[in-house]
Amino acid sequence: MFCMFAEDIELLPVELFTRTVANAKNDPARPSKLPMNLFDFMARGELFGAGQIACFNGRLFADCKTIDLKPAEIDEILAAARCDWSATEPSIFGTLFERGLPPLFVPAHTPSASRPVPSGKARPSAPAE
Repeated sequence: MFCMFAEDIELLPVELFTRTVANAKNDPARPSKLPMNLFDFMARGELFGAGQIACFNGRLFADCKTIDLKPAEIDEILAAARCDWSATEPSIFGTLFERGLPPLFVPAHTPSASRPVPSGKARPSAPAE
């Protein structure tokens, strides 16, 4: 989700994550390898293909692993990537990360914030079932 947000606010080159996932879709060995390469470059801040990748601090991508995805799961990621993530409150990514940690590592309170959605923009929504 962070990469979808990052490409929509142009912290990543436009649609870089989306193209990376789409290019990996039809080759079973590539879906986890290509995003892992992107995350590695995000941790260091280097050229990735033709685009310069900024270094994302906070060690978010310092030691990341990816999982193998099935084509249908990749389709779901690509559908989510077509949403406009630019209006997402950045603090949500910290909240989601903290919820995945064991209770010992989670702070006693996490401040929440919200901001209005700019007119003409839509927040991402769950896919219809």
